[in-house]
Amino acid sequence: MDKVKNFRDLGGIPTADGRRVKGGLFFRSAMLDDATDEDIEFLKSFRLKKIFDYRDVGEVNKDNDIKYKRIGAKHMHYPNNITRGMVYKLQTGGVERAFIKIKPDDVREFYRYLPIQNVGYQSMVESLVRGEVPFLQHCTAGKDRAGVGSAILLGILGVSYDVIMQDYMASLEIKDYIKDKMLGQIPAFVRMFLKNNYEPLFIVDESYLNSARDAIKEKYGSIENFAVQEYGLTEEIITELRNKYTE
Repeated sequence: MDKVKNFRDLGGIPTADGRRVKGGLFFRSAMLDDATDEDIEFLKSFRLKKIFDYRDVGEVNKDNDIKYKRIGAKHMHYPNNITRGMVYKLQTGGVERAFIKIKPDDVREFYRYLPIQNVGYQSMVESLVRGEVPFLQHCTAGKDRAGVGSAILLGILGVSYDVIMQDYMASLEIKDYIKDKMLGQIPAFVRMFLKNNYEPLFIVDESYLNSARDAIKEKYGSIENFAVQEYGLTEEIITELRNKYTE
C-alpha cells in the first residue's frame, strides 16, 4: 500500500505442527489515518469485518473515522488499560513530559503489562472464536500493541515463539517511518530537543516482545494456559481454532 505502512497478512506463517495459518483472515498494520483512496479500496477487497485499533485516546483523530466506514469494517477502538510505568506517564502527562527520559527498561515494562487483562486483546480473541473474520489489528506504528496482539493470535493458533518473533521483527523494515510517526506525537517546537529522550520507543527489539512472553509465562506457565485462563478457552476450543484457521 502507499500510505498505510507495516501492513501484512499473517497467512502462510508456519505452525509448530507443520501447517500454516490460512491467508486472507488476519492482518496487521500501522495506523490508517494517511490511507489514500487506493489504500482504502485495497483494504475493502479483503471484506474486513472488524478493525482493532489499540491506540490511546490522544493518538486518535476522530475526523478519520470516515476511513473505517469507507473500508466497511467495524472500528473497534481499545486504548490499553495500563495506568503505571514511565510510558504511561509519557502518554498522559502534560508539560512534565518534557522532563521524561524513556529507557529500554521502561519499554520492556510496558510490554510486560500489555498482554494481561487487556480488553482489546480479549475482544480480538472473542472475534476469533465467533468466526468474525477477516480482521485487522493496528496501532500507530503497528509494532508494539499490534505486535503483541498478533503474537497472542499466532500463539493461540499454534505458531512457535521463534516464528512469532520473526513476524514481530519484520517491523524493522519501516524503522524510519516508525520514528517519524512517533516523533509526530511530540509538539514541533520541542521535537528536536526531546527526540533523544524517547529513542527506545522508536525501535523494534527482541527483548521487548520477550518481556511480554516472560510476563505470560510467569503468570500462566504457557501460551495455552494463558489462553485458557485469560480468555476462557478450553483445550478443545483451541484445537478447533487451529483446525479452522490453519491448513
